[in-house]
Amino acid sequence: IVVIINDVLDLSKIESDKIIFEEKIINIAQVLKISTDLFSAKAIEKNIHIHISIQDELKDQFFLGDSIRIGQILNNLLS
Repeated sequence: IVVIINDVLDLSKIESDKIIFEEKIINIAQVLKISTDLFSAKAIEKNIHIHISIQDELKDQFFLGDSIRIGQILNNLLS
């Protein structure tokens, strides 16, 4: 329920142009791993296999972005 409340609050911030996106250097492979690790036990319970495939040249690349928001998006998709 807390996650839903936070999502609604974030949505209202987006609609009122009051959300602040962080611009930090992130490794997208790490963000993906954190999200998949979070849902792997639940997926196993449901007999679902989660597999993330990242091209080798992207594994050690860094990007400018908001890891929290990207994580939220991935978590919403995986859930």
